[in-house]
Amino acid sequence: MNATTNTYNLLLFGSDLKGQELQDATNKLAQMLQTNPERAKELLDKKGSIIGKDLKHDFAIKAKENLAKIGINSNIVPVGASQTLELAAVEKTFECPKCKHKHVYGENEDPPKVCKKCDVVFAKYEKVLEEEEEKQAIKKRLMGQQQRKLDDDRKIKEQEAKEKHLKQLEAKIRKELGIPSIINSKLRLATSAAGIHLVGILLGFGIAFTYYSFTDQGNQAIDNVNDNTPKIVTFKFDPKNSSPDEFAQRAISQTLELPNDNIESDLQFTDDVNFDDNAGNNGTANTLGTDTNIDSTAATFPTVVSKQNTASTLPSHSSKTNSSSITSPTNATARNTTNNTTINEANTKAFLENKLATLETDAEWDYFLLTTTNSLLAQGKAANAIKLVNRVGDATRRFERGARLLGQLWNRNQTAAANKLYQTLTNQGTRLTGGPIPKIKALCTIARYTNNFGRSKEANPLLQKAQEISRGIINKPQQTTIAEGEIAALLTIMGHPKKAGDMFSIAVNSLKNISNLAQKLSTVAHLAITYAKAGYRASALNLLEKGIRKASTLSKTDENYQAIGELAKASAQLMDIQMALHALNLIKDVVIRDRILYQVIQQEILFDRLAQATDLASRLREPTYTALAYGFLGLRQRGQVAYQGLAATSLAQADKAANAIKFTGQKSAVLGELGRFAKRSGNARQANRYFAKSLQLAKSLTKTNRDFALALLAANHAQAQNFKKAKQILSQVKDASIRHLVTLNTNNWQQTANIGL
Repeated sequence: MNATTNTYNLLLFGSDLKGQELQDATNKLAQMLQTNPERAKELLDKKGSIIGKDLKHDFAIKAKENLAKIGINSNIVPVGASQTLELAAVEKTFECPKCKHKHVYGENEDPPKVCKKCDVVFAKYEKVLEEEEEKQAIKKRLMGQQQRKLDDDRKIKEQEAKEKHLKQLEAKIRKELGIPSIINSKLRLATSAAGIHLVGILLGFGIAFTYYSFTDQGNQAIDNVNDNTPKIVTFKFDPKNSSPDEFAQRAISQTLELPNDNIESDLQFTDDVNFDDNAGNNGTANTLGTDTNIDSTAATFPTVVSKQNTASTLPSHSSKTNSSSITSPTNATARNTTNNTTINEANTKAFLENKLATLETDAEWDYFLLTTTNSLLAQGKAANAIKLVNRVGDATRRFERGARLLGQLWNRNQTAAANKLYQTLTNQGTRLTGGPIPKIKALCTIARYTNNFGRSKEANPLLQKAQEISRGIINKPQQTTIAEGEIAALLTIMGHPKKAGDMFSIAVNSLKNISNLAQKLSTVAHLAITYAKAGYRASALNLLEKGIRKASTLSKTDENYQAIGELAKASAQLMDIQMALHALNLIKDVVIRDRILYQVIQQEILFDRLAQATDLASRLREPTYTALAYGFLGLRQRGQVAYQGLAATSLAQADKAANAIKFTGQKSAVLGELGRFAKRSGNARQANRYFAKSLQLAKSLTKTNRDFALALLAANHAQAQNFKKAKQILSQVKDASIRHLVTLNTNNWQQTANIGL
């Protein structure tokens, strides 16, 4: 029988599709037959229905293929042949996903497993395609995250440009009106010694700027209205009405009692019952500390903190009362006569004790380990790199670098090593001491990096564990705020904005339940960092800004200064150095201010932002911290070609400041540390000079201070890998507990050196 001369009938034999797909196929069949869907369904349900008669062979084959494309089974039968169902067996087709070759097989046959044309194994090729789809999905997500970051950066630059333009326009109008300059800081707090009240209308923008009156002493004159009625507001994130970013802006403003509905009210501090330092202190003090690692056993805060009558303002650059401004490096002598500017002999012991207590988390030593980890990994020594990163002292730095190392190992297909490190970091995170917050932060850090490397399967258990720990926090609003903020940031990164919004709601509501203002502002710093982690940098900076403005109402106590320091460090971490300086400017005790500024400088050096670190170091006044800052800075500058020319200047500044230290204990400790920096940079001669002078000064001390100074010198020798010299000096320490502490650390450092330093 010749196929080219015979004609054929086209028969329907149902479909393998189900549900909506079957309905769609039926609708398409109706269109092809130019009938209604009901009739098409009847034909489809009755197997063997003839829908085409006396068709030419080529046309019949084409019609059969078109039906197959929409999921309809059919067959062609020569005219005159039996039309029974048994004779009209269905032929099925399968297309190779690689070469597109079509394979035909019978209704009762299994589809082919290998392509007859290109020999590809279909099952394996499907896995390749699935993996490629996953890669494309990850690539799309990463590109989306990068685009959002670029968009955020662009918006920030546009806002900065707008603010700059407004300031220039304001200055122009002031000049035209002959009005003296009023400092309008980034925090929008204006100061005026003359007490001018001005409303300036900026033509072309329609924005009214109101500058409020100030007393001759520089204090803001505020019309406080307080009906003594507690304001209890619960904030609930609604994704239909606002984004998490918008929710944060509104909720934080209300929680900190800084209205943001218009410029006039935004320039004032309000005095609400939630922010009365005595609020909630009815005999029960909140026992949460303000340190980063918050624990329920931390020192109890004072129940009552003295409240100032007026809110202090940021000092004006032009004001005569600005001699202590950190933003103005001039007139250092005048500053030193009005403030506590040097660490005195009375608190030398406390200074040395603190140095010993922080040996394990020393910033320079950790940086040394982190850079060596990179070197070991580049040499292919992944096992040593893993061992070394686990010895980083500061928990935040250890888990950040460990999580990044995870991704590097995965990218290098070192799966076994990566899985081992993943398990090690997870176990370490869940066993951290200091309460639930360190554990949650560690787990969220590992999960954040793991998810960013496309390992959501590994990230999910970490998220669940963090949530489990968080649920155990009861009646501790400070811990709740920080914990829920960390989890919310992680949920945002993992693509769960609704859940993240709910967590941020809990965090903000817990924040307003913190009765102690210093505690609340310290917590604000932590919450701001979580917003930044989630990608809401604008909200984070806005939150810090409002916190710093509120901090200006705090009295001058160490506890309050600590809270201001947290705000300053968080601002610097988000690369807003000007705002960090404004916060530090609220601290009138120069020693405390410089200690915190030194911590900010260390932070900038660890982030390799040496230009900002150099600028900040020039603002230090206390010689102890000036010497340490320039010493560390000079060490890092020598390691980078672009800054090597400045290294000698920085080291000279460090030497000069060290010689200006008046008290023997501090001077011995600082010189020992400078000796370590010099040894690390390869200047053995300078290192020996510093070490010798430090030893001479330490031996001249009496009693406990002598043991402290000798122990610190031994520790610096050990960190410089002079282990023999370190043990010799330790043998001269009489206090067994001090000697034992440094001996343990020395042994640990020596083991670290054996790993591959």
